[in-house]
Amino acid sequence: YDLAILKLKKPYKEFISAKSFSPAKEGEDVISIGYPMTSQFGNDRPVITSGIISKVFPDPAPIFITTTDINAGNSGGPIFNLNGNLVGISVATLDKARILKETGRIPTSMGIGIKSKMLKSVFNYTESIPIKSANYKKSEIYEQMLSSVVFVAVRIKPEYITKKKKKN
Repeated sequence: YDLAILKLKKPYKEFISAKSFSPAKEGEDVISIGYPMTSQFGNDRPVITSGIISKVFPDPAPIFITTTDINAGNSGGPIFNLNGNLVGISVATLDKARILKETGRIPTSMGIGIKSKMLKSVFNYTESIPIKSANYKKSEIYEQMLSSVVFVAVRIKPEYITKKKKKN
């Protein structure tokens, strides 16, 4: 499910996490926060994009489609509704180049998110603190959740990449 628990060498000075989960609902306004394309945008602060939830696949499918722009580097980042509730985790985007080659058309922005309830089932997480009826501006959610969105850099040995290319 593109989910992981990270063990940190030293803890954050301040710990903030999503305190409430909400089911993904079609037509709901959402924002995605992450670190897409760090070579162009840097990794000093996350990037925020907004959109709506386009389609929620019925259970047991763990995913939904969103119009928030999700690019390489957003994967694993949160998707919040405008009440500040976590509705999902960014996981993938359409391969526009492949679809263009196959169909001759470039699709519009469509990202794929993992439903927030998957966090509960994968990590046996049972606590959910309901948030009072609230409606935030996108900028307020960004500022409140800024310290809980982390940048993770992975270093891959060059010989591993070479071996993978030979197999394919």
